[in-house]
Parts: sequence; C-alpha cells; structure tokens
Amino acid sequence: MPLYATASVEELRSKVDLIELIGSYMPLKKYGAQFKACCPFHQEKTPSFYVYPDHYHCFGCNAHGDAMGFIMQYLKLSFIESIELLAEKFQVRLERAEEAGEKIPVKEMKELMLNAARLFHLHLLFTEEGKEAQKYLFERGISLEFIERSMLGLAPLDPELIVGMLGKENPLLKEVGLVMKQRQNHCFFISRLMFPIRDYQGAVIGFSGRHYKKESTGGKYINTPETPLFHKGSVLFGFDSARLSIAREGVAIITEGQIDTLRMQYAGFENTVSALGTAFGEAHVKKLVQLGISKAILLFDSDKAGHAAALKVGQLFQCAAVEARAALLPKGEDPDSFLRRHLKGQMDNVLGSAMPFLEFALKYYRHLSGGDSPALRQEVVRKMM
Repeated sequence: MPLYATASVEELRSKVDLIELIGSYMPLKKYGAQFKACCPFHQEKTPSFYVYPDHYHCFGCNAHGDAMGFIMQYLKLSFIESIELLAEKFQVRLERAEEAGEKIPVKEMKELMLNAARLFHLHLLFTEEGKEAQKYLFERGISLEFIERSMLGLAPLDPELIVGMLGKENPLLKEVGLVMKQRQNHCFFISRLMFPIRDYQGAVIGFSGRHYKKESTGGKYINTPETPLFHKGSVLFGFDSARLSIAREGVAIITEGQIDTLRMQYAGFENTVSALGTAFGEAHVKKLVQLGISKAILLFDSDKAGHAAALKVGQLFQCAAVEARAALLPKGEDPDSFLRRHLKGQMDNVLGSAMPFLEFALKYYRHLSGGDSPALRQEVVRKMM
C-alpha cells in the first residue's frame, strides 16, 4: 500500500465537503444548521444520524467520524483506499511519500493503462486482425455486447501498432508492464485477447491476456507482471463491480476464470469474483472478509481439477471462519457455458442448492477412495479442522 504525505492528506481533509459527500450516497434532510437521516450503519425508523460540516454522529449506535471514516465504514474500504477515492472525487492531487528518492506517478500510470485498454479494444473491433479474433469469440458465445461491456481487447501481432501510439519513448511503458524491461520496445502481450484488470475504483491497473490461436506460445493466460499498480496475489478479477454487492449481501461467489466471472455478473450475479490464473490465496480471502462476508459459494468447473480447486479454496474460507458451500454444475459445464444454455433461474437453483463444504469434502474423498467408512469420515473431518 502506498503512503501519502501528511500535508497532502490534511489538504484533502480541508477540501472535502462532508455534507455533499454523504449526500451523494444517501438522502439527507436539513434540520436547523445540520442535516439528518436514518443511520446507514444500523436499522432504524426515526432518523438519529446527524451530519455536520466536519463530522457525522449517530445518536442511536454512536457511529462517529469524518469523511475518511464514513467512506471506510460505508464502502468497506481501507484508510488508503478511502483517501484515494476522496482525492479522485474532490480533485485533490495526493503527494506520495518518496520511495528511494523518487515519486511514483500513479495517476499517469493509470492514464497510460486506460489508453492502452482503449487501443486494445479498438484493435479488436475495427481491424482485420480483430475480425479473426472476433470470429473466435463469437464461436464461443461471446457477443459483441459482451465485448463492448467488458472492454475486451486484442494485443496486435505487430507491437509497433500499440507502442507507437502510446509513445515509444515513454519510460512508463516498462513500469506498468506493457513493455518488457529487459528488451527495448518488446511488448509483453502479443496476439492475445486482453481482459482489463481494474482496482476497487475501476481504474485499469493490469491485463490478463488469453491466447486464441493454436500456434500461440506460453500459457493459456498471462497476466501483467508485478508493478507499482498491480500485485497479482491480492487482486480479484471483477472486484470493482462486485464489491458493493458483496458488502451488501454478505455473500461472495467464486469462479475460476475471467469469462465465468463476467458472464455471471452480466447475468445479474454481481457478487462474483475470481483469482487471476493463480491459486486463490489467503490475501484474496482477507480482501473479502474485510467486506464482511459470512458465506462464500464456490462455483467451479465440473471436472476433477475444478473440484480439487474448490476443496483448497473452501478450506481457506473455513479457516477464516467464513461458511463455504460448493455449487455443483452438470458434468462438462462451467459457469459461462451453463448460462449460455440455461436461464438465470436455473443458475439460481444451482447456487441455492450449494452443499455445505464438509459434505462436499466427504463426497470428494469418497469418490477418490472408491467407498465410504467411519475412518474416512474421521479423516475428512481431521483435514478440514
């Protein structure tokens, strides 16, 4: 997490209009010199939440704080995240604490990544190379609406097409992972479908590139390398769109891949996220726990690898005192393929019938061992502890 200069944070405090801020999230009614509303932090019928120019206070639950405190509690953000959101909203430039004597130009990096995402998207939509990639996507049930909504793009075979437009001599191209640091002007992504990865505010911080040609080299997916903006081990794909829904419902749906997550969100299951081609880890669980989740529904592919992954992820949630459930799809299906063939209500049924994690684990190990026994049950319980 970045650190910001104290003077910069204090300037932000002075620029924030607390009444305007809170009023943008909930209706406020003027009451004398202050404003009041029903408290957003507990249920009540008679307003006891008062907003003053420099602080808010609830006389019902004693919630109290300033602008940063409100954003942290209402949107379930960290202190640093709340600062960044307020700075964006009230147009205050934050001065970052110096690291190794240099300032990291975060704003410029995010602007560069957004421009790259736009260029990749346009290349997919309006070039001959893009038509070939579109054909691949259409054959797999990815519509033009899906492409436009997700800002899906294409990294061209010729790196000059993108690097040239972004500024070949721009040193930030290497810093954000678009160009390899070891090789001059050599693009990190070549001839790959590009999924923008966004932070909690929706800013593009990285990409997940998927190959679509049989002759492609490298893994099925490759992600932006570690940069000042992007840390794969703690990033959840789709988190920017899912965060508020997860915090509101207290439930997170976990899928295995980017297309699965997008398909679920577009079908109305907004509280869906996934890891980025890496094992779902403790940092991911912690991020969701901070939103106050009480349940995680594991919606993985209906194959051996998917069930094994669900077992590992479920254990992480159990260890974090979060109820885990496994939603089982028909054989040969994943969330994307299932939603393309069935109505939303049928996915509701799949999620609604998700089995308790211990029951899923017992079924998994029973299948591996080819039978059931008291000893097996005891061993499963021991492994889940």
